[in-house]
Amino acid sequence: MSEKPELLDEETAKSRLRDYIFHKRASTERVFVPHRIPREVASQFIRDEVDVELRPENMDNAGNAARFYFLKDCVDHFGSFLGAQVRDVSDALRTMACIRLLGNLGEKDQQNQAFEAFERLVQHRMLDQFAEPLIQTYFHLGLDTSEKKLADRLEQMYRDHVKTLENRKRPDTRANQLDDLVHYKLVYAAAAKKKKDLLWGGGRDEVRAYALARVYLGMVDYSRFGREWASYALVAEAERSSPANVVKGVRTAASELDAQKPDADRQTVKEHLEDARSRVCDAIAYFEGELTDKEKVLFESEDRPVNLYTPQEEIS
Repeated sequence: MSEKPELLDEETAKSRLRDYIFHKRASTERVFVPHRIPREVASQFIRDEVDVELRPENMDNAGNAARFYFLKDCVDHFGSFLGAQVRDVSDALRTMACIRLLGNLGEKDQQNQAFEAFERLVQHRMLDQFAEPLIQTYFHLGLDTSEKKLADRLEQMYRDHVKTLENRKRPDTRANQLDDLVHYKLVYAAAAKKKKDLLWGGGRDEVRAYALARVYLGMVDYSRFGREWASYALVAEAERSSPANVVKGVRTAASELDAQKPDADRQTVKEHLEDARSRVCDAIAYFEGELTDKEKVLFESEDRPVNLYTPQEEIS
């Protein structure tokens, strides 16, 4: 097993968490949860510093930190924000960040709380302005939840709009957008969630870890919805079974990468494999597995794709 990196001291840990959670994003830049934060420091920091007034992207970062450090003791803190008034799109997006956190880390009653907040957003007068991220949020809800009310509301909005057209057989941009949301994107999200629920809801530890690794490596048809979720779910799986089980699952999935036959051009396939192999090395190292000599060469490369598990010192 590889040696576990030393944890940061409290003040450095708080500084790095603050920089991450309150980061002001520029353009399309990606930032990742800082590593080596003591779990108790992360938990206390979130409960002390994260409040309902955070910008949506900062609330999302706070939720990511809670997922990465598996801070179940912070779930009620995020849940306390779900009663806040939703006045505009920004409020709705902030609420969705909390819903996703409760859906991912919460117990049954907390997941029910998240679903109730989700259905309040379904009935919101401004639904048409945040319907797409709400569809993405549905993927993160707990077991035994339904998309029916959202589907019904979007379908009604679609039908009401089509009625206003002079020629109903020639839809305008708005009709096409609503049609895409309710008849394609929501259908895809609901199917992806069923697969996610089946994966996470049971099965042997080694089978579950392997299935999660396949989502994390982009090897399944719903990776577009599930890849980021799976990145954090591997942490939850390490808690549920063991880090060694996660390493085994990642290795088993990685052994199948070259056998894939993606329906894409050569350059896209090349980039997919480069990203997947980088993810393999980082996950194995993070969960304290042993890298092969070939993997060590890639792991130490400075120009490879980075992800949630890439050692922070390698990210410029």
